[in-house]
Amino acid sequence: MDEQANVPVFKASAIYGVIVGLASIVLSLILYFIGQSLEPWAGYLSTIVLVLLIIGSLIMFKREYGKGYAKYGQLVLVSFIVGLVAALLTSAFTFVLYTTDEGYLQDTKYVTLEKVDKQFEKQDLKFQERFSDEQYEAVESRLAEQRKKAIDRVKNQTPMKLAFSGIIAMVFMSVIIGLIAAIFIKRKPETAQP
Repeated sequence: MDEQANVPVFKASAIYGVIVGLASIVLSLILYFIGQSLEPWAGYLSTIVLVLLIIGSLIMFKREYGKGYAKYGQLVLVSFIVGLVAALLTSAFTFVLYTTDEGYLQDTKYVTLEKVDKQFEKQDLKFQERFSDEQYEAVESRLAEQRKKAIDRVKNQTPMKLAFSGIIAMVFMSVIIGLIAAIFIKRKPETAQP
């Protein structure tokens, strides 16, 4: 039981975080060079790879450092640190990429604006179907105002803002993955029966 308390959580998590971050960067570079990084399927692929890498990190942590055992809280902490380290690496990469390739930054904004437009079109249609003409007129002006704010936010994105939002998103996702995966991965050591 004392061995469980001496597990090097921070060191192990940092190592796995570097591995996850570098793997994410390599995948991003491959998608960037083949010109597919802004496609929806590339986003899904990147998310699936991230999920698998974090789950793999938790399993490896349990095997290598916990000697087959790991507590739920330990695994959630590991996923948080792995996500944080990986997010710092990938966000630094994102910042450099957007800074060096201004066209890619503009393409990213354009794709995001298209998504925002589609989202607001769906909401607009939903409100048109549900409300009478008078009710819809009141909603329409608020919807137009929200759409304008969303578009302005996208247009004002800088490489630094995108990198920072990437850190927040990746850490949040890592914690969620850890909270769920730790339920299935955790294992307490068996206590000896007298």
